[in-house]
Amino acid sequence: MIYKNRIAILGDLHYEPQIAPIYRRAMYQILKYKPSRLFNLGDIGGYSYAGSPQSFEDGFQYLSDFSIPFHPLIGNHDLEHLNFATDAEAINSWCYSFAKPKPYYFVKLPNAIGIVLSSTIFREAKNCCHEITIDSVQIQWLKKTLQKYKHLPTFIFSHAPIAGTGIRVIQDIHLTAPNAYLNNTNNPLQFIKLIKHNPQIKLWFSAHNHLGHNYKNTITVKESCTFVHTGTISPVSRDKTFHTRFLEFDKTGFTICTLDHTSGEYLKDFEFIFKDNDYKFLRDFKEPDFNHVIAPDLNNYKNLLQIGDSAFIVNKNMIVEYDFKTKTALGVVAKNISNTIVLTEHNNNLVIKKDNQIVATYKRNCYGWFFNVFFKNDWKTLIANLENKTSDAKH
Repeated sequence: MIYKNRIAILGDLHYEPQIAPIYRRAMYQILKYKPSRLFNLGDIGGYSYAGSPQSFEDGFQYLSDFSIPFHPLIGNHDLEHLNFATDAEAINSWCYSFAKPKPYYFVKLPNAIGIVLSSTIFREAKNCCHEITIDSVQIQWLKKTLQKYKHLPTFIFSHAPIAGTGIRVIQDIHLTAPNAYLNNTNNPLQFIKLIKHNPQIKLWFSAHNHLGHNYKNTITVKESCTFVHTGTISPVSRDKTFHTRFLEFDKTGFTICTLDHTSGEYLKDFEFIFKDNDYKFLRDFKEPDFNHVIAPDLNNYKNLLQIGDSAFIVNKNMIVEYDFKTKTALGVVAKNISNTIVLTEHNNNLVIKKDNQIVATYKRNCYGWFFNVFFKNDWKTLIANLENKTSDAKH
């Protein structure tokens, strides 16, 4: 199929001025395929100055240089800079740089709308400060916007994926934190439920993993919605692939494509026809070399422990918790686990035994799951350390 509308979707940008030629080359490659507009999925600034006012200004300038309409959002690293004492200050600075009244908004597209969601909590996070959180006000706005435009195909853009889709997540980084999904610790499955009640949502783009598009589970379909992981053009890529997504669409359907910035190839990945909810993958996918641990498909495990809606497996010396209904890996209960342990249940608690002796017992946390938060909010620690250094300097 040939669709007349084409937009480009950039994943984690992590722009660094000292390597500007890399980003400039990627820009020229993208513009060769004449997108009408551009969406960026957050983490605009490089790690050397992520979340700073200068990173916002540099990101704005880079995206402006495409000379087409562009639509950014806030990722977790966009909130992390020490310049700001509160999340509100950081968000206001971002909004000022990108001329947005709010960090979430909708975009009118030909025969469709785009909805852009931003992470808004970092310093005040109860768990990992890098959890990508869509706050309650934004969620209510999202529901109202979906209701208002329920007659139009809707494409949603966020930094992290939502739980329940089967999109690939990294076990030893994001599941361990945990910050693999939107609102990972607090009702992460609310968004997939929203999909079920809003069949007009046809696409949901996310990034966050710094992985390319050569894995089949970077595109998945649940209900009538297609979920699409988006790679990066930055050297932060975890698998040394540098990819941009393209969406070609009209009122009849869409095609998902990949621009490979290394080879220059423009690859057609996937096609979806709205009328029949019919779809097909358009190329073969193979598993590239990768140094991190990926949460495995629960369907491949016959011997697992189930406690209520939770299911548990041991993978790479970690106990991983899944939501059994959606087969979604939600978090890690324990690390550095021996392969000889046995998982059992007692009084609805998870019990670990070794040599027939109980070595640990885990209860459900305040959110109703067993997984742990291994990367606590370290923002207050950072501030305390800075204050101590300042105090020491005065003395």
